[in-house]
Amino acid sequence: MPLRLFERVAISSATSTFHNNVVVTKTDALITKAPTASAINYGQELSQSTLSGGTASVDGTFAWKSPETVPEKSGSYEVVFTAGDGKAESCFVFVTVNKAKGEGKVSAGNITYGNALSVTAESETNGTENVTCTYKVKGADDSTYTKVQPTDMGEYTVRAVFAATEQYAQVTVTADFKISPKTLTADDVTIDGVEDSYTYTGAEVKPAQSAVKYGEKTLIAGTDYTLGYRNNKAAGNATLVVSVCGNYTGIVEKTFTITEKPAQTVSFTDVSDGKVIKTYTLPGVTTVSSTKPFLSQAVCAS
Repeated sequence: MPLRLFERVAISSATSTFHNNVVVTKTDALITKAPTASAINYGQELSQSTLSGGTASVDGTFAWKSPETVPEKSGSYEVVFTAGDGKAESCFVFVTVNKAKGEGKVSAGNITYGNALSVTAESETNGTENVTCTYKVKGADDSTYTKVQPTDMGEYTVRAVFAATEQYAQVTVTADFKISPKTLTADDVTIDGVEDSYTYTGAEVKPAQSAVKYGEKTLIAGTDYTLGYRNNKAAGNATLVVSVCGNYTGIVEKTFTITEKPAQTVSFTDVSDGKVIKTYTLPGVTTVSSTKPFLSQAVCAS
């Protein structure tokens, strides 16, 4: 930015001349060219701005009149030239005051799935009137940041951007947080559609449950839970195992009974007159053959 110099030498005279952007009120003025000042950041004193390039008709030095001044914004501030013999003359030199580096912080506590996320963003320099929070999966590309807060279990990053102010530059800070799966127990989960007992078939018995619910929410097979079984082939006590997953963790079990197949009564009859020769009770048998000539067929009766 071109320097704009507005200064007036404090020496009274009826004659005024303009030399190198310096208004001089005495033809024998000491300053012939005002110095330039290096830029400073907001919060710094004028003493941290370096004066250079100034010239004068005699040897001497340029210095800020009030070096302890902390400028609020860019502007012209008084500089004094002091000659070797003690004579002094002043001018005003423009100083650029850049925005200072702002500070801020953001935090998001770890939560369990189903609980509300709490995010705190603070900045003593930029304030919180204009702060934007966005979220992404931890480690994902920054282009995936979104204003929508995550709700599923996983590890995430929150980014807070505090808008620039007149004195401070924009501030961007991040923080990581985790959403843990919710632990479910038998008190939390209901398994509908499973009978108390099933008849032995010789194959694995796998009850066709109609629904697995957490409270009023119906869980999705393959997403929220998987099924397993124990001791579900032989007669006796069997177990349906529900392993919740995804946003949940835990194992819920439901027991059922596999009962023996009822015994059946088998009657042997004579082919010639239909008279019952012998009756047997055989578990699980529906047809019986005999080597005796007169036992030619078998029928089942309950």
